[in-house]
Amino acid sequence: MSVRNRSVIEAIEPRVLLAGDLPALHVSAGGLQIVDSLGRTFTSDAGFLGGSEVQSPTYDVANVSGNDDTLFSTYRSGQSFTFAKSVPNGHYALWLEFAEPTFTSVGQRMFDVSLEGATALDNFDIVAAAGANHTAIAKAFDVNITDGELNLSFAGENGGEAIVSGVVLVPTDVPDVAAPYSNLNSNDTARVVISQSQLASIGRSLFLYADSFKGHFPSDFAAVEAFGASTHTLYANPRTSTLLPRGELTRVERVGWVASRNDYIYLGAGKRTPDMTANTPLAYENPNRETGDISILWGDGHVSSMTRSAAAALIGFPDAPPSDPPPPWPTVPPADPKVLQSQQNLRAIGTAILYWGDENRGNDPERLSFLYTAGLITDLDTFIDPRSTTQPPSDSASTQEKLDWIDHHSDYFYVGEGLRISSTAYDLVVSEKLSLHPEGINVLLGDGHAEFRESRWAQETLATSAPLFKGENFSIVNDNSIGISLSRGIDPATATDNDLQVTNLDTGEVLDPSKISAFFGSSLHTLGFNFPGCPNGILPDGNYRFTLAPGAFANPAGVVTRDGFTIDGYVLAGDADRNRIVDIKDFNILAAHFGFGSNFTQGNFDYVDNVSILDFNILAANFGKAVPAPGARAMMFAISTTSKPIASTWSRIDLLHDAELVHSSGTV
Repeated sequence: MSVRNRSVIEAIEPRVLLAGDLPALHVSAGGLQIVDSLGRTFTSDAGFLGGSEVQSPTYDVANVSGNDDTLFSTYRSGQSFTFAKSVPNGHYALWLEFAEPTFTSVGQRMFDVSLEGATALDNFDIVAAAGANHTAIAKAFDVNITDGELNLSFAGENGGEAIVSGVVLVPTDVPDVAAPYSNLNSNDTARVVISQSQLASIGRSLFLYADSFKGHFPSDFAAVEAFGASTHTLYANPRTSTLLPRGELTRVERVGWVASRNDYIYLGAGKRTPDMTANTPLAYENPNRETGDISILWGDGHVSSMTRSAAAALIGFPDAPPSDPPPPWPTVPPADPKVLQSQQNLRAIGTAILYWGDENRGNDPERLSFLYTAGLITDLDTFIDPRSTTQPPSDSASTQEKLDWIDHHSDYFYVGEGLRISSTAYDLVVSEKLSLHPEGINVLLGDGHAEFRESRWAQETLATSAPLFKGENFSIVNDNSIGISLSRGIDPATATDNDLQVTNLDTGEVLDPSKISAFFGSSLHTLGFNFPGCPNGILPDGNYRFTLAPGAFANPAGVVTRDGFTIDGYVLAGDADRNRIVDIKDFNILAAHFGFGSNFTQGNFDYVDNVSILDFNILAANFGKAVPAPGARAMMFAISTTSKPIASTWSRIDLLHDAELVHSSGTV
């Protein structure tokens, strides 16, 4: 196995650019199997020898999202330990992932990491590299596996201990099935054009960054990626030997990978936008990594090329042949015209979604059929994958039949409901069906571009579209219901009345599912449950727990919710001020709103019209009644109740007006 550190230019070994679909590797060094924020499964730490697992309580880790705190809060630790794992030979991108759990100052923990005897990290200090403790950082390396095994060794310095939280290995070799649709199938002229387009995009990202930092340009490209103004793919020059990692990456991994690249040389560190002119080089292609002319990004954002000699004289690099030139490009099979046509269909759908969003406050449509209704797509063949045998509805079909066909029988999965047109190249919007094409599929991403991905990567991409719970409420103010908001729309067929379990904490009784009804709000990513089977549609007085299990819902592509949630709340008819007892204060509230109050906190306890004598009767029947909290763990809402998503920190959304969260020890 050889290791390549891009911070040092070295001769390139011949690359195997075409291969089968190599596997990816995700290992949790702390010993817990973890599903991360992208839906990738990190296996427990089998493969380590020496050291010990440390599974400290999960803490808030900077630079990560979702439940990735868990991955970085656990780690392998020891003065010396190794890791070995069998993997097929090939080229990979490797990430070693860290967060300092205890030390707070630079120099308190330093260690070395090697790959098959080659030094990868020397005197590595997590706090110095990440900027603080409790902050995630990932160091990336190019690895060529030649002996069928990945080997790592860790050694602490000065008697201290080395640590690592995660090991991620992602193939970079392009599988045969994907090669015709990759940059490997581009000629030299196209490679130059693509590189110049990427430099122009990098320029826009640099200026976006500078606009947010009082005109100051970033210290390096990695800072731009961390800021979120670019995509990591821009920093892989197709004129060099760099190949992109073929898998889904977290932000900390993308930042680490960009930091390890040197395909483009950046000149803007320490400069400000007033320093830039049309004649000031801002970035340029690395002359050591390519042959021929050099493309340059100029200070006004335009890109042009110069001969190597002219660029060397202007910028100051040696006028010499490249020291790390790309290898001869492989012969690539011709592309399937049907795959290319499907990509064109997806781009047309993406353009229509963009136009829809422009007219609808930036929101993506609820269904693809909305694009047809709005006249943004008029040809039904646009919704057909040319590789399938699907036929569109006949010309005599009604409009409603055509709309139903688009949403339920066309060839593309739409998973963009809930997204906005400001979504990124990392957001899946539409995909072909992997069940029809197990070798790989085209996907449409949030920035409007379509690309082909082999089966393993496609499965990872689909997993990122899992609907996630954004918040939950139990409200007795307007309709005595559970309200749920998700990150993306779900397939309505997967939302059923018995998805929600309602348990009376006072009696232990589970509510009969036949008394529960599921309903959607204004979109397919907002839904709720109410209780029409209970008297007057209202839960009986008492303390309750509401639970949705992981996997309760799925999006149109069949990707299920990875998490669930549990909410504890209570019901007490007549308790207008929500203090768990019906008393004179509640009577005064009802009296003050008699004849016009419209919600529970104004005395409308039966949810019918306005406050009336019927509501007075409800209060009178419960006067003096209390529902005590079920133990010290209970929390209360003034309007809604505690919300604790499974495997996550508790959160909530305000489906109602002026909601206030009240903890037993005060207002949160």
